[in-house]
Parts: sequence; structure tokens; C-alpha cells
Amino acid sequence: MKTLYLLRHAKSSWKDTGLPDHERPLNTRGKRNLPIMAHCFQAEIDLPVKIISSDAKRTKKTIRTVADHLGVDIANITLTSDLYMADADKLLTIIHKIPDQTRRLLICGHNPGLTDCINFITNANLVNLPTCALAIINAKIDHWSELTEKSAQLIKILSPKSLINCEIDQ
Repeated sequence: MKTLYLLRHAKSSWKDTGLPDHERPLNTRGKRNLPIMAHCFQAEIDLPVKIISSDAKRTKKTIRTVADHLGVDIANITLTSDLYMADADKLLTIIHKIPDQTRRLLICGHNPGLTDCINFITNANLVNLPTCALAIINAKIDHWSELTEKSAQLIKILSPKSLINCEIDQ
């Protein structure tokens, strides 16, 4: 059994239209939602987990905040340009290369690739994985290379709009 967590970066800013897309930071809503969501993810993400993230500014901020809430050292996060705007095929290529002893994998990336990947490997018919949302997927496989079309099950999606299901300590 393998567990795949697909996380879309928190809401990013379009304020500076001259800024390259790769360098866009989080906007006010993203900065507000991210720590709340990261707190909620603590109860959902089983450790140990291998973490790979796009190297875009918005994904780096997102995954560092999540890792901090999980108690994962940021030195253990792999940042890669291969995930920047990766489509479903590219995501699967990356996933298929994960060592088989890794049981849980967390990828932080971008749409539409994440949504397309979820729809391909599960029976889901998502229109859009929202920003700052986490998809939890289980696959009854022994090798990551066995993750193929409709080979996994979407367990749940946690998004900012589903916060009512998350109790936050005040």
C-alpha cells in the first residue's frame, strides 16, 4: 500500500504583472489560509513522508510551512524545477522513480497537472484542485511504477472551504 499526497500551492499574487510566473509570491488570502491548512494537514499526513516540491516561490513557501507544522526538517525536502507546471505525464514519471521503500509521498505543485493526475490515477472527475488543497490518495501497489490509470483511490480532499471539518486549537 502506498499513500500519495498531492498539494497545490497556496493562493498566489498577480499584483506585480511584470514578475515572472516562477517568482510570484503568495497573496494575502494565501498567507492567511496556509498556516490554518498546514495545521489541519497534521492530522492527515502520516509520517515519515518523502517530500518533493516545485521550486517556484509560491510552492516553496507552501511546502516549508506545511513541513514546519509536520515537524519535518526543510533540509529533507527535494525542490525541483521538474515539478514547475508539470503535466500529469511528468508527475507520473517523477512518481514512478520514487524508491519502493518509500510508502508515503507528498508532492507540492501546480494545476492543471495535479488535477489531471488525480483524475488519471483515480476514478475522480475533479474540475479543479483548489489552491492550498491536499488530495489524499491510496494505492494498493508495491511499486510506485505500478501507479497507472485508475489504479488508486481518492480518499479525500482538504481545502480551505472544508475548514469546518478541521478543529484548530485556539
